[in-house]
Amino acid sequence: MSWFFGELQSNISSGRIKHLSSIHSTPLHTIATDNFYFATGGINETCFCDSMNEKKENGFCVVGVGLKRNEIDCIVLSQSDWKNILASEKRAELLQQLDEHFAIVVWNGNAIECFTDQMGLRTIYFSKSENGIVFSTRLDWIAQAGENNEIDFAAFGSRWLTFNQCSFKSLVHGIERLGPNGVAHINARSVTMRSKLWSPTFSKITIEEFLANLCAFLNPKNDFGLSLSFGLSGGTDSRFLLSLLMHKGLHNFSLHTFGRPQHPDVSIAKRIAETVHIPHTLFDEPFPEIDTCIAMIKDFQAHTCSMEPASKIMITRYYNDIHVQRKIIIDGGYVEIIRRQLYNRLLLKGKGILKKKLLYATPLHTRSLIPFVMVHKPDIFLKECASVMFAGAESDF
Repeated sequence: MSWFFGELQSNISSGRIKHLSSIHSTPLHTIATDNFYFATGGINETCFCDSMNEKKENGFCVVGVGLKRNEIDCIVLSQSDWKNILASEKRAELLQQLDEHFAIVVWNGNAIECFTDQMGLRTIYFSKSENGIVFSTRLDWIAQAGENNEIDFAAFGSRWLTFNQCSFKSLVHGIERLGPNGVAHINARSVTMRSKLWSPTFSKITIEEFLANLCAFLNPKNDFGLSLSFGLSGGTDSRFLLSLLMHKGLHNFSLHTFGRPQHPDVSIAKRIAETVHIPHTLFDEPFPEIDTCIAMIKDFQAHTCSMEPASKIMITRYYNDIHVQRKIIIDGGYVEIIRRQLYNRLLLKGKGILKKKLLYATPLHTRSLIPFVMVHKPDIFLKECASVMFAGAESDF
């Protein structure tokens, strides 16, 4: 995953720059001025950095992917597209019209402005250092850059105990986190930020309009020379999306599946690919050596902060192989919005509590609803710590 990391001071020393550069991984771009150090890395297609002048006192960096909807397809934003948007006086408004996941930093002399996507899929962290402000897309690097490295177990509570974290708090004391549709302003002494929760528009649309919108995002155009690889798991969701691709006559794509050939879903995916005569790649490699697995898990958890099981790295490790093949991955990853598993739990299991609240106007105690949104994980925390986590989850919920 592409990243950035930097610090703004009134006057940054060479020793400090040396220390900061020892924290992050190998960058694609670095910038160092009298008051500013910045590094960014990842892959070229999701890491865009542009200095506006020779002294590098002005510039921008975008990590992630931006999609702009057209009538029948969508465009994956290139560096020139990002440059045009961020040069506009209405850039905050224009960014709200984009889909996908991205984090942005724009610097201009002694000031920095940061933005996140409207869903908050990418985030930015901020922390005060001895002489300035450190910022990054990586929480672990921020913690190493300063003295703030104590876990906030109350904030961690809902992230560990429930479906997902019910707040946009940082998981480390003394470090702030920018939420969805966020804007932050940084100078050498302080950070001010605001964010806005995403909520859907409930305007009535026809099924035809819904399908047209979905098909547009299944047909991304790009300037990177990348072809499309669709993730076919064999489940209902991926089969539905594949039928849309074929119904619209889109044949310039291949298929990929992760897993053992003996798995029922993999077997179904293979049979579908053979039936529709679309090139299909099955990724099924042996586990790496133990040391390699541990290194991969550490890096994965640094990006996800325990939101996903560490074992998921056994799937995401194939992403690099697909990128080497010069392909964009399309996957139906957010089907929970349609399944509504979380809301169904509340509706079905918590029906009595909710009904009592509505009928008799009784106080709604979140503690009574928490069990219906909990995800059971190993009990590895001390009793005192677990109590703090549960109270934090209750408060956030």
